[in-house]
Parts: sequence; C-alpha cells; structure tokens
Amino acid sequence: KPKPKEKNYVNGETFLFLGKEIKLCLSPGNEFILTDENELLLPALLGNNVRDLLIYWYKKQAEEIIIERCKYISQKFNFKLNKIKINNAKTRWGSCSKKGNVNFTWRLVMTPIEVIDYVIIHELVHLLHHNHSKIYWSTVEQYMPEYKIYEDWLKKNYNLVNI
Repeated sequence: KPKPKEKNYVNGETFLFLGKEIKLCLSPGNEFILTDENELLLPALLGNNVRDLLIYWYKKQAEEIIIERCKYISQKFNFKLNKIKINNAKTRWGSCSKKGNVNFTWRLVMTPIEVIDYVIIHELVHLLHHNHSKIYWSTVEQYMPEYKIYEDWLKKNYNLVNI
C-alpha cells in the first residue's frame, strides 16, 4: 500500500478517531475538546508540540474506550482477564499473554468501534487458544460472526491509522 501522506499538524488537517475524520483546530484554551462538528480543539497554549499533544489525547481516549470495551466484552463472554494495558506498539494491534494480560496499541482508537471490538475478541480468544488454528478462528467467529469484515478493514486501512 502507498505510504500515507505526511502529517503537518496544522489547523484543518484531518485525523481518524473511531473510524471518522476529525479536524484539528489549535485552540487558545487549555482543554482538549472534541466538538459535535468533529473538530478537535487542541490547547496550543500548553506549549508542547502539536504532534505530542495529539498523541497524548489519543492515549487518554484509548485508555478510556479500549479498556472499557475490553472489560465489557470480557464480562459479557466470561473471559478471565488479569491486566489490560494500552501501549505504544506500531506494528501490532494487540497481544495476549498466557497469564491473562492483554495489551492494545493506543492507535486502535483511530479505528471504528466494531474494529476495536474485533481486536479485543481476537485477543480474548487467545486466552482459550494460544495460536491461530482452525479451532481458534471458529471460536472467534462464535463470538463475532462478522469478524472478517473488521479484519478486512484493518488490512485495507492500516495505513490510514497514522500520526
């Protein structure tokens, strides 16, 4: 796939959040605000560079959304989790350890919520099957029959999930 266009971190530039485009707007305030018009007001007065502020905001969103979704899905399907962590991985959406720890990249919050749920289910099923065997995939399908749609989204759009 072609490399995504380099970002300049300027007013009006677009980024993805939950699969939708949001417009970057540098703000004189000191709060991060996502408006109903899908504008992300970034507090330029904080003094950090815009890219760092944007990553900070994405990480905070990921900590709320992904962890909440993971807890909800694991309870709904009776998965026994140990720890949930958000990390800075660039080439993996998530991972799972035999101890029941799951990790997700904060970049996942740029994808649609259904894609986030798919990655969560993908990792939770690894608590049952620590491989990608046929039985593993049939178990994923039991929990999310349409998982291939979201897997395809990731394959087709991974290059758009960039900062």
